[in-house]
Amino acid sequence: MRLQDENTVVVEAKDGRVLWNQKFTQKIRESSIAMGDINGDGMNEVLIGTICGFKETGCIYCFPSSGRELWRFALGAEDVFGCPSNLYQAIQIAIRDLNLDGEIDIVVHGTNYPWFPSQIAILDERGQLISSYWHCGIVPMLSCVDINNDAIPEIVFGGTNNRLRFSAVVGILDYKTIHGQSPPYNDPVLPRAQEKTYIKFPFIKGLGGENRKFSGVREFSYMGKEYGREVYIAVVEDYREFRREFWLDANLTNVLRIVVPPDSRYLWQELKKKGIVDYDLTPEVIESWKEIEVWKNGVQVK
Repeated sequence: MRLQDENTVVVEAKDGRVLWNQKFTQKIRESSIAMGDINGDGMNEVLIGTICGFKETGCIYCFPSSGRELWRFALGAEDVFGCPSNLYQAIQIAIRDLNLDGEIDIVVHGTNYPWFPSQIAILDERGQLISSYWHCGIVPMLSCVDINNDAIPEIVFGGTNNRLRFSAVVGILDYKTIHGQSPPYNDPVLPRAQEKTYIKFPFIKGLGGENRKFSGVREFSYMGKEYGREVYIAVVEDYREFRREFWLDANLTNVLRIVVPPDSRYLWQELKKKGIVDYDLTPEVIESWKEIEVWKNGVQVK
């Protein structure tokens, strides 16, 4: 399976023969194409997500081996966070069994155009919506992984929260918590979500938070053990691509250390010369970034 061009998907046999192709009026990203047996019939289905147009929202399409459309799911909803646009573009599709019940769950991720809300939704094998989680900002990073080694996969996402002063954030959901809205939970219509963990990282004076300068989490992973303790790392990218690595403890509530890579230290000097920042990158400044905010199960604990 491959993209022939920005509008056309080609499905091939193992020997390279073209089985079928499908051309869409809307554009497609490689990350919004997935293949797997979603209904247990022993045959793979193809899932394709499209980017919205100026009048039509993006959709998730399902095709069987014959290439004839089985179903489609329209992304988005009206008036989410008061946003005037109901147009959404597909960003990513994943096929997983999230609750280990033997039934496949389809994880879809879409972002509003041209505004900020993001949708993380779970569909069943018939394309019916099971639940939706709404985030106050873009989510460029999303993965389905077992982050806490309990054999049950979580949905881990990272990005920016527009309603928390454009701060970098990372969230962890499981099958039971994919519903409602993200912090600060101030939309009067959507229910409060119950994220397993949601972390807001402090912005840097001059490089984020003020004047709509965005920060975002670009990577999140389990590092392993250090001195007998489990460590997770979140990579935050601030304005002008300045990067910080936050080393977090096993509970994801405390910062063990912050690492600033050499190229970002050099970038800081350049930003200072240009007057974008007006202070030195001292150990005290880096230490001040450890003041993260944390929510657990919908309640702020730090």
